[in-house]
Amino acid sequence: MIKPQVYADQERQEHTPAVSSGNVEHLRVLVIVGSGPVGVQFAEELLQRGFKGLIKLFGDEPWRPYNRVQLSSLLAGEVRYSDILIPEIASDSQHFQFLNRRVAQLDTAKCTLQDDKGVTHHFHQLVFATGSKPWVPNVRGIALAGVYVFRDLNDAQNLMARSARTRRTVVVGGGLLGVEAARAMQRNNTEVLLVHQSNRLMNRQLDIESGAILKRTLEGYGIEVFLNSGVRSILGARQVEAVEFRNGRTIDCDTVIFATGIQPNIELARAGGVKVNRGIVVDDQLQTNRQHIFAIGECTEHRGELYGLLAPGLEQAAILAERLCGGTAAYSGSTAATQLKVLDLPIVTVGWIGDEYDNLIDNTVTFHNANGDYRKLFLKRNHLKGVVAVGRCDESDRLQQAVLTEQRIFPWQVSRFRREGRLFAQAWAKTTKGRSTAAVAIGLFAVGVALVLVGLLG
Repeated sequence: MIKPQVYADQERQEHTPAVSSGNVEHLRVLVIVGSGPVGVQFAEELLQRGFKGLIKLFGDEPWRPYNRVQLSSLLAGEVRYSDILIPEIASDSQHFQFLNRRVAQLDTAKCTLQDDKGVTHHFHQLVFATGSKPWVPNVRGIALAGVYVFRDLNDAQNLMARSARTRRTVVVGGGLLGVEAARAMQRNNTEVLLVHQSNRLMNRQLDIESGAILKRTLEGYGIEVFLNSGVRSILGARQVEAVEFRNGRTIDCDTVIFATGIQPNIELARAGGVKVNRGIVVDDQLQTNRQHIFAIGECTEHRGELYGLLAPGLEQAAILAERLCGGTAAYSGSTAATQLKVLDLPIVTVGWIGDEYDNLIDNTVTFHNANGDYRKLFLKRNHLKGVVAVGRCDESDRLQQAVLTEQRIFPWQVSRFRREGRLFAQAWAKTTKGRSTAAVAIGLFAVGVALVLVGLLG
Protein backbone atom coordinates (compact mmCIF):
# COMPACT_ATOMS: atom_id res chain seq x y z
CA MET A 1 0.00 0.00 0.00
CA ILE A 2 1.38 3.38 -1.03
CA LYS A 3 1.20 5.91 1.77
CA PRO A 4 0.07 9.46 0.99
CA GLN A 5 3.12 11.68 0.73
CA VAL A 6 3.36 15.41 0.16
CA TYR A 7 6.30 17.77 -0.01
CA ALA A 8 8.87 17.24 2.72
CA ASP A 9 8.29 20.67 4.21
CA GLN A 10 4.51 20.55 3.82
CA GLU A 11 3.96 20.67 7.59
CA ARG A 12 5.80 23.95 7.74
CA GLN A 13 3.88 25.28 4.74
CA GLU A 14 0.52 24.37 6.32
CA HIS A 15 1.28 27.06 8.89
CA THR A 16 2.44 29.64 6.35
CA PRO A 17 -0.01 32.55 6.58
CA ALA A 18 -1.95 33.54 3.50
CA VAL A 19 -0.89 36.70 1.74
CA SER A 20 -3.29 39.35 2.97
CA SER A 21 -4.44 42.49 1.25
CA GLY A 22 -2.11 44.51 3.44
CA ASN A 23 1.17 43.06 2.22
CA VAL A 24 0.65 42.18 -1.46
CA GLU A 25 1.28 45.65 -2.83
CA HIS A 26 4.99 44.96 -3.20
CA LEU A 27 4.62 41.24 -4.05
CA ARG A 28 3.03 39.89 -7.22
CA VAL A 29 1.15 36.69 -6.38
CA LEU A 30 0.42 34.09 -9.07
CA VAL A 31 -1.74 31.10 -8.17
CA ILE A 32 -1.61 27.79 -10.03
CA VAL A 33 -4.61 25.52 -9.41
CA GLY A 34 -3.55 21.94 -10.09
CA SER A 35 -0.33 20.12 -9.16
CA GLY A 36 -0.18 17.58 -11.97
CA PRO A 37 2.72 17.44 -14.45
CA VAL A 38 1.52 20.54 -16.33
CA GLY A 39 1.03 22.67 -13.22
CA VAL A 40 4.39 21.68 -11.78
CA GLN A 41 6.17 22.21 -15.10
CA PHE A 42 4.58 25.66 -15.40
CA ALA A 43 5.93 26.60 -11.97
CA GLU A 44 9.37 25.35 -13.01
CA GLU A 45 9.23 27.36 -16.23
CA LEU A 46 8.35 30.52 -14.33
CA LEU A 47 11.16 30.06 -11.82
CA GLN A 48 13.70 29.31 -14.55
CA ARG A 49 12.74 32.57 -16.26
CA GLY A 50 13.17 34.56 -13.05
CA PHE A 51 9.51 35.28 -12.38
CA LYS A 52 9.22 38.35 -10.16
CA GLY A 53 6.75 37.41 -7.47
CA LEU A 54 5.36 34.59 -5.35
CA ILE A 55 4.03 31.40 -6.99
CA LYS A 56 1.44 29.45 -5.04
CA LEU A 57 0.79 25.95 -6.33
CA PHE A 58 -2.41 24.30 -5.02
CA GLY A 59 -2.90 20.52 -5.27
CA ASP A 60 -5.71 18.48 -3.74
CA GLU A 61 -4.35 14.92 -3.95
CA PRO A 62 -2.70 13.38 -0.85
CA TRP A 63 0.46 12.68 -2.84
CA ARG A 64 3.51 14.47 -4.02
CA PRO A 65 3.05 15.50 -7.67
CA TYR A 66 3.64 12.47 -9.91
CA ASN A 67 3.81 11.53 -13.57
CA ARG A 68 0.40 10.15 -14.57
CA VAL A 69 1.82 8.84 -17.84
CA GLN A 70 3.59 6.07 -15.89
CA LEU A 71 0.58 4.88 -13.90
CA SER A 72 0.04 1.86 -16.16
CA SER A 73 3.68 0.84 -15.67
CA LEU A 74 3.18 1.19 -11.91
CA LEU A 75 0.05 -0.98 -12.10
CA ALA A 76 1.95 -3.57 -14.16
CA GLY A 77 4.74 -3.67 -11.56
CA GLU A 78 7.36 -2.33 -14.00
CA VAL A 79 8.22 0.78 -11.97
CA ARG A 80 8.03 1.74 -8.31
CA TYR A 81 6.12 4.61 -6.73
CA SER A 82 9.35 6.53 -6.22
CA ASP A 83 10.05 6.26 -9.97
CA ILE A 84 6.96 8.25 -10.96
CA LEU A 85 7.39 11.13 -8.52
CA ILE A 86 8.09 14.55 -10.02
CA PRO A 87 11.17 16.19 -8.47
CA GLU A 88 10.28 18.64 -5.73
CA ILE A 89 10.58 22.38 -6.23
CA ALA A 90 12.45 23.94 -3.33
CA SER A 91 10.05 26.07 -1.32
CA ASP A 92 10.90 29.71 -0.66
CA SER A 93 8.40 31.96 1.10
CA GLN A 94 9.26 34.79 -1.28
CA HIS A 95 9.15 32.80 -4.54
CA PHE A 96 7.34 29.45 -4.34
CA GLN A 97 4.91 27.66 -2.03
CA PHE A 98 3.17 24.33 -2.51
CA LEU A 99 -0.11 23.98 -0.62
CA ASN A 100 -1.72 20.55 -0.45
CA ARG A 101 -5.19 22.03 -0.32
CA ARG A 102 -8.28 22.08 -2.49
CA VAL A 103 -9.48 25.44 -3.82
CA ALA A 104 -13.07 25.57 -2.61
CA GLN A 105 -14.22 28.97 -3.87
CA LEU A 106 -12.99 31.51 -6.38
CA ASP A 107 -13.92 35.19 -6.71
CA THR A 108 -12.38 36.43 -9.95
CA ALA A 109 -13.69 39.97 -9.45
CA LYS A 110 -11.99 40.39 -6.08
CA CYS A 111 -8.99 38.23 -7.04
CA THR A 112 -9.40 35.98 -4.02
CA LEU A 113 -9.84 32.28 -3.43
CA GLN A 114 -10.71 30.25 -0.38
CA ASP A 115 -9.09 26.88 0.28
CA ASP A 116 -10.70 23.89 1.98
CA LYS A 117 -9.27 24.97 5.33
CA GLY A 118 -11.18 28.24 5.14
CA VAL A 119 -8.10 30.39 4.44
CA THR A 120 -8.50 33.26 1.97
CA HIS A 121 -5.69 33.90 -0.50
CA HIS A 122 -5.30 37.03 -2.62
CA PHE A 123 -3.72 36.87 -6.07
CA HIS A 124 -2.89 39.04 -9.03
CA GLN A 125 -3.05 36.29 -11.65
CA LEU A 126 -4.42 32.75 -11.59
CA VAL A 127 -3.72 29.81 -13.90
CA PHE A 128 -5.99 26.78 -14.12
CA ALA A 129 -4.10 23.50 -14.61
CA THR A 130 -6.92 21.37 -13.22
CA GLY A 131 -6.61 18.54 -15.72
CA SER A 132 -9.44 16.13 -16.36
CA LYS A 133 -11.43 13.34 -14.79
CA PRO A 134 -12.73 10.01 -16.15
CA TRP A 135 -15.88 10.01 -18.22
CA VAL A 136 -18.01 6.99 -17.36
CA PRO A 137 -21.15 6.06 -19.33
CA ASN A 138 -24.40 5.78 -17.42
CA VAL A 139 -24.96 2.03 -17.48
CA ARG A 140 -27.02 -0.05 -15.11
CA GLY A 141 -24.97 -1.63 -12.29
CA ILE A 142 -22.24 1.01 -12.32
CA ALA A 143 -22.37 1.26 -8.49
CA LEU A 144 -21.64 -2.44 -7.87
CA ALA A 145 -18.53 -3.46 -5.97
CA GLY A 146 -15.84 -4.44 -8.43
CA VAL A 147 -16.33 -1.49 -10.82
CA TYR A 148 -13.30 0.81 -11.22
CA VAL A 149 -11.93 3.67 -13.26
CA PHE A 150 -8.26 4.19 -14.11
CA ARG A 151 -7.06 7.77 -14.07
CA ASP A 152 -5.04 8.74 -10.99
CA LEU A 153 -2.74 7.24 -8.37
CA ASN A 154 -5.62 6.36 -6.09
CA ASP A 155 -7.23 4.38 -8.95
CA ALA A 156 -3.92 2.63 -9.64
CA GLN A 157 -3.55 1.71 -5.99
CA ASN A 158 -7.09 0.29 -5.85
CA LEU A 159 -6.45 -1.74 -8.99
CA MET A 160 -3.11 -3.02 -7.67
CA ALA A 161 -4.94 -4.41 -4.66
CA ARG A 162 -7.73 -5.77 -6.84
CA SER A 163 -5.35 -7.44 -9.31
CA ALA A 164 -4.31 -9.95 -6.65
CA ARG A 165 -7.93 -11.15 -6.29
CA THR A 166 -9.59 -10.83 -9.67
CA ARG A 167 -9.71 -13.84 -11.94
CA ARG A 168 -11.51 -12.29 -14.92
CA THR A 169 -11.49 -8.57 -15.70
CA VAL A 170 -13.37 -6.70 -18.43
CA VAL A 171 -11.83 -3.41 -19.55
CA VAL A 172 -14.34 -1.12 -21.27
CA GLY A 173 -12.70 1.26 -23.74
CA GLY A 174 -10.01 0.45 -26.29
CA GLY A 175 -8.25 3.79 -26.47
CA LEU A 176 -4.72 4.31 -25.22
CA LEU A 177 -5.72 4.19 -21.54
CA GLY A 178 -7.83 1.05 -22.01
CA VAL A 179 -5.03 -0.76 -23.83
CA GLU A 180 -2.64 0.21 -21.04
CA ALA A 181 -5.06 -0.97 -18.35
CA ALA A 182 -5.68 -4.31 -20.10
CA ARG A 183 -1.96 -5.00 -20.39
CA ALA A 184 -1.28 -3.99 -16.79
CA MET A 185 -4.07 -6.16 -15.32
CA GLN A 186 -2.40 -9.32 -16.62
CA ARG A 187 0.17 -8.89 -13.85
CA ASN A 188 -1.15 -11.82 -11.76
CA ASN A 189 -2.23 -14.05 -14.65
CA THR A 190 -5.68 -12.52 -14.68
CA GLU A 191 -7.86 -13.30 -17.69
CA VAL A 192 -8.49 -9.94 -19.39
CA LEU A 193 -11.12 -8.98 -21.97
CA LEU A 194 -11.08 -5.63 -23.78
CA VAL A 195 -14.34 -4.18 -25.13
CA HIS A 196 -14.33 -1.27 -27.58
CA GLN A 197 -17.22 0.35 -29.43
CA SER A 198 -15.20 1.36 -32.52
CA ASN A 199 -14.10 -0.84 -35.42
CA ARG A 200 -10.46 -0.62 -34.30
CA LEU A 201 -8.41 -0.12 -31.17
CA MET A 202 -7.02 3.35 -30.43
CA ASN A 203 -9.22 4.73 -33.21
CA ARG A 204 -8.11 8.31 -32.48
CA GLN A 205 -4.47 7.41 -33.19
CA LEU A 206 -4.53 4.39 -35.54
CA ASP A 207 -6.00 3.52 -38.92
CA ILE A 208 -7.77 0.24 -39.70
CA GLU A 209 -4.62 -1.74 -40.58
CA SER A 210 -2.49 -0.61 -37.64
CA GLY A 211 -5.43 -1.12 -35.29
CA ALA A 212 -5.72 -4.69 -36.57
CA ILE A 213 -2.01 -5.29 -35.93
CA LEU A 214 -2.40 -4.03 -32.36
CA LYS A 215 -5.43 -6.27 -31.88
CA ARG A 216 -3.51 -9.34 -33.04
CA THR A 217 -0.62 -8.43 -30.74
CA LEU A 218 -2.88 -8.15 -27.69
CA GLU A 219 -4.62 -11.42 -28.59
CA GLY A 220 -1.23 -13.06 -28.93
CA TYR A 221 -0.62 -12.25 -25.27
CA GLY A 222 -3.95 -13.70 -24.23
CA ILE A 223 -6.13 -10.57 -24.12
CA GLU A 224 -9.49 -11.21 -25.80
CA VAL A 225 -10.67 -8.18 -27.81
CA PHE A 226 -14.27 -7.34 -28.76
CA LEU A 227 -14.72 -4.56 -31.34
CA ASN A 228 -17.93 -2.79 -32.37
CA SER A 229 -19.20 -3.68 -28.91
CA GLY A 230 -20.43 -1.81 -25.87
CA VAL A 231 -21.60 -2.65 -22.37
CA ARG A 232 -25.34 -2.26 -21.78
CA SER A 233 -25.32 -3.22 -18.10
CA ILE A 234 -23.25 -4.73 -15.32
CA LEU A 235 -24.90 -7.70 -13.63
CA GLY A 236 -24.73 -8.80 -10.01
CA ALA A 237 -26.48 -8.49 -6.65
CA ARG A 238 -23.82 -6.57 -4.70
CA GLN A 239 -20.66 -7.57 -6.52
CA VAL A 240 -19.91 -7.67 -10.25
CA GLU A 241 -20.80 -11.07 -11.68
CA ALA A 242 -21.08 -10.41 -15.42
CA VAL A 243 -21.46 -7.76 -18.11
CA GLU A 244 -24.16 -7.64 -20.76
CA PHE A 245 -23.20 -6.36 -24.22
CA ARG A 246 -25.52 -4.24 -26.33
CA ASN A 247 -26.19 -7.25 -28.56
CA GLY A 248 -27.47 -9.20 -25.54
CA ARG A 249 -24.41 -11.38 -25.06
CA THR A 250 -23.40 -11.96 -21.42
CA ILE A 251 -19.84 -12.56 -20.22
CA ASP A 252 -18.98 -13.64 -16.68
CA CYS A 253 -16.40 -11.53 -14.81
CA ASP A 254 -15.65 -10.24 -11.32
CA THR A 255 -14.09 -6.86 -12.19
CA VAL A 256 -14.96 -4.08 -14.65
CA ILE A 257 -12.62 -1.19 -15.45
CA PHE A 258 -13.94 1.83 -17.36
CA ALA A 259 -11.37 3.60 -19.55
CA THR A 260 -13.93 5.35 -21.73
CA GLY A 261 -12.43 8.80 -22.01
CA ILE A 262 -11.93 11.95 -19.99
CA GLN A 263 -13.68 15.27 -19.44
CA PRO A 264 -11.98 18.52 -18.39
CA ASN A 265 -12.29 19.74 -14.81
CA ILE A 266 -14.11 23.03 -15.39
CA GLU A 267 -16.42 23.32 -12.39
CA LEU A 268 -14.31 25.79 -10.39
CA ALA A 269 -13.80 27.98 -13.46
CA ARG A 270 -17.51 27.98 -14.29
CA ALA A 271 -18.43 28.87 -10.70
CA GLY A 272 -15.97 31.77 -10.86
CA GLY A 273 -17.55 33.26 -13.96
CA VAL A 274 -14.86 32.08 -16.38
CA LYS A 275 -16.15 31.14 -19.84
CA VAL A 276 -16.31 27.39 -20.41
CA ASN A 277 -17.56 25.15 -23.19
CA ARG A 278 -16.28 21.59 -23.24
CA GLY A 279 -13.16 22.99 -21.56
CA ILE A 280 -12.00 26.32 -20.18
CA VAL A 281 -11.99 28.56 -23.26
CA VAL A 282 -8.70 30.34 -23.98
CA ASP A 283 -7.27 32.44 -26.81
CA ASP A 284 -3.81 32.28 -28.41
CA GLN A 285 -2.39 33.96 -25.29
CA LEU A 286 -3.93 31.13 -23.19
CA GLN A 287 -6.05 33.81 -21.52
CA THR A 288 -9.68 33.31 -20.56
CA ASN A 289 -12.43 35.90 -20.76
CA ARG A 290 -11.02 37.28 -17.50
CA GLN A 291 -7.89 39.30 -18.22
CA HIS A 292 -5.93 37.97 -15.23
CA ILE A 293 -7.09 34.34 -15.49
CA PHE A 294 -5.39 31.74 -17.73
CA ALA A 295 -5.64 27.99 -18.35
CA ILE A 296 -3.27 25.26 -19.58
CA GLY A 297 -3.35 21.49 -20.01
CA GLU A 298 -6.22 19.05 -20.33
CA CYS A 299 -8.76 21.45 -18.82
CA THR A 300 -8.21 23.89 -21.70
CA GLU A 301 -10.19 24.38 -24.90
CA HIS A 302 -8.30 26.28 -27.60
CA ARG A 303 -9.88 27.08 -30.97
CA GLY A 304 -12.50 24.45 -30.22
CA GLU A 305 -9.90 21.72 -29.59
CA LEU A 306 -9.31 19.66 -26.45
CA TYR A 307 -5.93 17.98 -26.01
CA GLY A 308 -6.12 14.85 -23.88
CA LEU A 309 -2.39 14.15 -23.89
CA LEU A 310 0.52 15.50 -21.90
CA ALA A 311 2.82 17.29 -24.34
CA PRO A 312 0.39 19.98 -25.57
CA GLY A 313 -0.05 20.96 -21.93
CA LEU A 314 3.71 21.16 -21.42
CA GLU A 315 3.98 23.30 -24.54
CA GLN A 316 1.24 25.59 -23.24
CA ALA A 317 3.03 25.82 -19.89
CA ALA A 318 6.25 27.00 -21.54
CA ILE A 319 4.48 29.53 -23.75
CA LEU A 320 2.41 31.01 -20.92
CA ALA A 321 5.46 31.22 -18.63
CA GLU A 322 7.28 33.13 -21.36
CA ARG A 323 4.38 35.55 -21.74
CA LEU A 324 3.99 36.17 -18.01
CA CYS A 325 7.71 36.88 -17.78
CA GLY A 326 7.50 39.57 -20.43
CA GLY A 327 7.77 37.59 -23.66
CA THR A 328 5.50 37.62 -26.70
CA ALA A 329 5.08 33.89 -27.42
CA ALA A 330 1.66 32.75 -28.60
CA TYR A 331 0.00 29.34 -28.82
CA SER A 332 -1.39 28.30 -32.20
CA GLY A 333 -2.29 24.70 -31.36
CA SER A 334 -0.39 21.40 -31.23
CA THR A 335 0.16 18.61 -33.71
CA ALA A 336 -0.15 15.52 -31.58
CA ALA A 337 2.22 12.58 -31.97
CA THR A 338 2.22 9.33 -30.02
CA GLN A 339 5.22 7.11 -29.43
CA LEU A 340 4.63 3.99 -27.38
CA LYS A 341 5.46 0.35 -27.06
CA VAL A 342 2.64 -2.08 -26.38
CA LEU A 343 4.35 -5.19 -25.09
CA ASP A 344 7.00 -5.66 -27.83
CA LEU A 345 5.22 -3.63 -30.52
CA PRO A 346 6.58 -0.12 -31.24
CA ILE A 347 3.92 2.31 -32.49
CA VAL A 348 4.42 5.84 -33.81
CA THR A 349 1.57 8.07 -34.97
CA VAL A 350 1.66 11.76 -35.73
CA GLY A 351 -0.74 14.24 -37.26
CA TRP A 352 -3.98 13.53 -39.04
CA ILE A 353 -4.72 9.97 -37.96
CA GLY A 354 -8.05 8.81 -36.62
CA ASP A 355 -11.76 9.01 -37.23
CA GLU A 356 -12.07 12.79 -37.28
CA TYR A 357 -9.66 13.14 -40.22
CA ASP A 358 -11.09 10.47 -42.52
CA ASN A 359 -12.78 13.02 -44.79
CA LEU A 360 -9.81 15.43 -44.88
CA ILE A 361 -7.22 13.11 -46.46
CA ASP A 362 -7.17 12.76 -50.26
CA ASN A 363 -4.35 10.20 -50.65
CA THR A 364 -2.54 7.51 -48.66
CA VAL A 365 0.64 5.51 -49.32
CA THR A 366 1.18 2.14 -47.60
CA PHE A 367 4.19 -0.10 -46.95
CA HIS A 368 4.33 -3.66 -45.59
CA ASN A 369 7.30 -6.03 -45.32
CA ALA A 370 7.88 -9.66 -44.44
CA ASN A 371 8.88 -8.77 -40.88
CA GLY A 372 5.39 -7.45 -40.19
CA ASP A 373 6.39 -3.78 -40.21
CA TYR A 374 3.63 -1.44 -41.36
CA ARG A 375 3.83 2.23 -42.36
CA LYS A 376 1.37 4.60 -43.92
CA LEU A 377 1.50 8.20 -45.12
CA PHE A 378 -1.56 10.44 -45.10
CA LEU A 379 -1.48 13.21 -47.69
CA LYS A 380 -3.56 16.24 -48.61
CA ARG A 381 -2.70 17.99 -51.86
CA ASN A 382 0.67 16.20 -51.85
CA HIS A 383 1.62 17.54 -48.42
CA LEU A 384 2.31 15.14 -45.55
CA LYS A 385 -0.40 15.47 -42.90
CA GLY A 386 0.02 12.25 -40.96
CA VAL A 387 2.10 9.11 -40.46
CA VAL A 388 1.50 5.83 -38.69
CA ALA A 389 4.25 3.24 -38.22
CA VAL A 390 3.93 -0.10 -36.46
CA GLY A 391 7.10 -2.09 -35.91
CA ARG A 392 10.61 -0.91 -36.71
CA CYS A 393 10.84 2.47 -38.44
CA ASP A 394 14.36 3.93 -38.59
CA GLU A 395 13.29 7.31 -39.94
CA SER A 396 10.41 7.92 -37.53
CA ASP A 397 12.00 11.12 -36.18
CA ARG A 398 12.38 12.57 -39.64
CA LEU A 399 8.85 11.55 -40.60
CA GLN A 400 7.54 13.33 -37.53
CA GLN A 401 9.38 16.49 -38.46
CA ALA A 402 8.05 16.22 -42.02
CA VAL A 403 4.49 16.08 -40.71
CA LEU A 404 5.04 19.02 -38.39
CA THR A 405 6.30 21.14 -41.28
CA GLU A 406 3.68 19.72 -43.70
CA GLN A 407 6.43 18.80 -46.13
CA ARG A 408 5.58 18.43 -49.81
CA ILE A 409 5.96 14.81 -50.99
CA PHE A 410 7.11 14.21 -54.56
CA PRO A 411 6.24 11.23 -56.81
CA TRP A 412 9.72 9.67 -56.56
CA GLN A 413 9.44 9.74 -52.76
CA VAL A 414 6.08 7.99 -52.96
CA SER A 415 7.60 5.29 -55.20
CA ARG A 416 10.53 4.77 -52.80
CA PHE A 417 8.19 4.53 -49.82
CA ARG A 418 6.04 1.89 -51.51
CA ARG A 419 9.14 -0.19 -52.40
CA GLU A 420 11.34 0.27 -49.36
CA GLY A 421 9.26 1.92 -46.62
CA ARG A 422 11.58 4.93 -46.69
CA LEU A 423 10.52 8.41 -47.65
CA PHE A 424 14.01 9.90 -47.65
CA ALA A 425 17.13 8.89 -49.53
CA GLN A 426 19.39 8.87 -46.47
CA ALA A 427 18.87 7.72 -42.91
CA TRP A 428 18.07 10.42 -40.35
CA ALA A 429 21.40 11.84 -39.23
CA LYS A 430 22.30 12.33 -35.58
CA THR A 431 23.06 15.95 -36.33
CA THR A 432 21.76 18.45 -38.84
CA LYS A 433 24.25 21.05 -40.01
CA GLY A 434 26.05 20.95 -36.67
CA ARG A 435 22.88 21.03 -34.58
CA SER A 436 21.93 18.08 -32.42
CA THR A 437 18.52 16.46 -32.83
CA ALA A 438 17.65 17.96 -29.44
CA ALA A 439 18.31 21.41 -30.86
CA VAL A 440 16.09 20.61 -33.83
CA ALA A 441 13.33 19.60 -31.41
CA ILE A 442 13.75 22.84 -29.49
CA GLY A 443 13.47 24.77 -32.75
CA LEU A 444 10.19 23.05 -33.54
CA PHE A 445 8.98 23.79 -30.02
CA ALA A 446 9.77 27.45 -30.46
CA VAL A 447 7.44 27.73 -33.44
CA GLY A 448 4.63 26.31 -31.38
CA VAL A 449 4.54 22.66 -32.43
CA ALA A 450 5.10 19.83 -29.96
CA LEU A 451 5.54 16.09 -30.14
CA VAL A 452 3.28 14.24 -27.71
CA LEU A 453 5.45 11.67 -25.98
CA VAL A 454 2.91 9.53 -24.24
CA GLY A 455 5.37 7.17 -22.58
CA LEU A 456 6.84 3.73 -23.07
CA LEU A 457 4.71 0.76 -22.14
CA GLY A 458 7.21 -1.97 -21.61
